[in-house]
Amino acid sequence: MHLIKNSPKKNSFLYDWLNSENVWLKRTALVTTVKLKNKVKNWEELASKMLSLAEKEKEPLIKKASRWLEKETTP
Repeated sequence: MHLIKNSPKKNSFLYDWLNSENVWLKRTALVTTVKLKNKVKNWEELASKMLSLAEKEKEPLIKKASRWLEKETTP
């Protein structure tokens, strides 16, 4: 976890995972983003981008992870 703290460049693997064909890797990208809350400085920006990339997903597992991430972004 300490490797990706405070470094947007080191978070880019999450975008790669979310663009994967593998449903589980996509889900992991979203869940990892949730878990990074309060651990990285640019979390709000990261979460926003991840939600934007995942908004057209139809797979229930990915939609559920997206909703979880979305809940974390709202006060």
